[in-house]
Amino acid sequence: MTDSESTPQSSRPTQWPAVSIRELVTMCTSPALIGLGIVPVPGQEQPEIDLPMARHYIDLLELLDQKTADQLDDNEQREVNEALHELRMAFVQ
Repeated sequence: MTDSESTPQSSRPTQWPAVSIRELVTMCTSPALIGLGIVPVPGQEQPEIDLPMARHYIDLLELLDQKTADQLDDNEQREVNEALHELRMAFVQ
């Protein structure tokens, strides 16, 4: 099956968001929030807790923070720091 057969053309995005640290933070934060049971899996009404998954995505965000140390501008670093802080606090609750 080709890609065009599995996905209708109309459901493909016509424009992608700009490449950014914010996009990477979102890519880690969203599944972490799902794993923490804060938001439900898309298509489900009730959230389910999956702490190992949440921990994995928090660890990925921590790795991003470590590997980009002193390379981000102030706004980017603040976004990473705030996301990590909020996720860690939610994880320990």
